Amino acid sequence: MIHDAGEVVLMNDNVHRTSFHALRLKRLGIDTYQEPVIYMRSDCHVCRAEGFEAQSRVQVTLNNHSIIATLNVVTGDLLAPDEAGLSEAAWRLLGARAGDAVALSHPPVLESLSRVRAKVYGKRLGDADMRAIMRDVAAGRYADIHLSAFLAACAGDRLDLDSEGQLVASVLSEKAAAGSSHVVIDIPVGDTAKVRSRDAAQTLSHRLVEIGRIIGLTVQTVVTDGAQPVGRGIGPALEARDVLAVLRREADAPVDLRERALRIAGAVLEFAPGVAPGAGVHLAREFLDDGRAWKKFEAICAAQGGLREPPVAAHTHAVTAAQCGRVTGIDNRWLARVAKLAGAPRAPAAGLELHVPLGTVVEQGQPLFTVHAEAPGELAYALDNIAAQPGIVRVEAEP
Repeated sequence: MIHDAGEVVLMNDNVHRTSFHALRLKRLGIDTYQEPVIYMRSDCHVCRAEGFEAQSRVQVTLNNHSIIATLNVVTGDLLAPDEAGLSEAAWRLLGARAGDAVALSHPPVLESLSRVRAKVYGKRLGDADMRAIMRDVAAGRYADIHLSAFLAACAGDRLDLDSEGQLVASVLSEKAAAGSSHVVIDIPVGDTAKVRSRDAAQTLSHRLVEIGRIIGLTVQTVVTDGAQPVGRGIGPALEARDVLAVLRREADAPVDLRERALRIAGAVLEFAPGVAPGAGVHLAREFLDDGRAWKKFEAICAAQGGLREPPVAAHTHAVTAAQCGRVTGIDNRWLARVAKLAGAPRAPAAGLELHVPLGTVVEQGQPLFTVHAEAPGELAYALDNIAAQPGIVRVEAEP
């Protein structure tokens, strides 16, 4: 159905609402060669509702035919608030006519991009992976930046580049350029973390320490549990809220975040003269428990313009357990993806709040995590993709 505000609402099988906002087309006669581009005013209702910004990918649908276009945002009177323009390439692909009403929405998640990401990190792709990428390229679903990333990753095979070596070089060169002399690096290990095994973590740790020594950096690594997120929040404001709760010593502050922070802070303190190995965590705990850490944080904030409370998202939705049981698995990568689909980190209040750590016994209908978004369209986009990806938080029935 079409609402008065120009919103087309469809109900899918998963009950989540997917909204498609409509604008009238105006032909602008802009040649972008073969790249489909859509032009919208920054103050139009679609940009506000969907959280679109410059370079967003937008699904444009006309008469049941859809294309994916890159958004360019315009100001001034080139377009009316209820109009959208298309590049000539997009106009031809849609078979558009002036005045046509097009439905606009977030495009489906591009699953083959995970294979491109794997290629960037040095994984060899199989035939099925390459076919999935080629299908999406041929269908015009890849932006120029996606194509560039894929081509660069393929070039890496010919140049025999060392992806782990590039990671080490990138991390340490950034620290050296900033003037650091001593560095502590956290290496989380888990099935859905970037480092999958303890052996791989030890190899990476040794490499970081040795390369650091060569370039004049004292490096200490801390190998930690990456089987689940640390703290409850994913997204700028939600993570900041967790940090403030720990520093303020609030009763419900995330215990895992507190302990991870103490461990890393302890490693930093042990760089100081006179602090014996193993004593740093004890010192860090004292500083936190007696309020000195909070006072120092307040002073740092005051020097930078004052402490501000993190913003709160206007739109939230709790994702609940489909059955009773125990939480036996958490997919960190998909949680991070959901937070991004909801608008994080570009939208500060957007993200995701996890309610149940591993091992939690839950009842049917109990909230597993809550999605936070600043725009209703981004919330709907995230929820649609959650519905298509069951098991982000895995709950198994107890015997």
